[in-house]
Amino acid sequence: MIDLSQIPPPQQYDPPVSQLLTVGDARNLFQWPDYPATYGLTLDHVPDLIRMLQDVGLNWANSDSVEVWSPVHAWRALGQLRDEAAIPALIATFSRIDEEDSEWPQDEYPEVMALIGPAAIPALQAYMADEGNGLWSRSAAGDALAKIAEAHPQSRDDCVAILADQLSRHERQDPSQNGLLISVLTDLQAVEAAPVMEAAFAAGSVDVSVQGDWEEVQIELGLLDERLTSRPEYGWLPEEMIPLAQELRESPLAQMLANTAAQPESPPRVQPEPQGKKVGRNEPCLCGSGLKYKKCHGKPGGR
Repeated sequence: MIDLSQIPPPQQYDPPVSQLLTVGDARNLFQWPDYPATYGLTLDHVPDLIRMLQDVGLNWANSDSVEVWSPVHAWRALGQLRDEAAIPALIATFSRIDEEDSEWPQDEYPEVMALIGPAAIPALQAYMADEGNGLWSRSAAGDALAKIAEAHPQSRDDCVAILADQLSRHERQDPSQNGLLISVLTDLQAVEAAPVMEAAFAAGSVDVSVQGDWEEVQIELGLLDERLTSRPEYGWLPEEMIPLAQELRESPLAQMLANTAAQPESPPRVQPEPQGKKVGRNEPCLCGSGLKYKKCHGKPGGR
């Protein structure tokens, strides 16, 4: 845990990079602005943007301040500039996702890497394969590979092969890691990876709260028209969480989610934590489905 008393002051930045210190709350921007065009950023500014991304004083600034958001704007700008030189710096900061329990980079780093493109694939593959890295950081690397596959179709087969190879190690991986890999492979409609997915389920190596069981995945992949067995009453929750699910199912928010066809995605948590209770993207959805929020009512278009 970082000692807040030892946090250095933010570094100094020259224009035009210094403008990012005043942009403020990124949650107010429904779409990313064109940072290079709007703020006059070029490849010459990449070193200062990397410095801003890594600036401890900015990353741990007061959560109510304007400047605490500048690293977010910096990583978005680096993505839009598409400079491969930024890949090592971005990879080095993936660890924040676990170390700071921060969902903001978990959501946005895959988009940033997809903007930079296939050049990021080897670094993402290495990061995801390193068992010393955190679960959610490695998950973000897998998400980034999926985003690259979607944005750069010529790289899809390579990305699917990497994700499937990682899943083939399911017996020595966290079940949540396996569930997350199956999730992105399903999103990519990677039917060719079905055998390794089936093997992971058969071995009991998958956290089914991520995507559901093997029947659910087969339906998503178009390999099965409908379930052969009934869904559990409380979805894919472990037994010890069913009492909590019963309580949540009766809450007003759960009723709203269950009765609404589509819900906007909740804004990710910011580090340090903002005020107010939110549903974490990796927590069980309040609707009681048993799936993680990001795979249920946290998906664009709801569930």
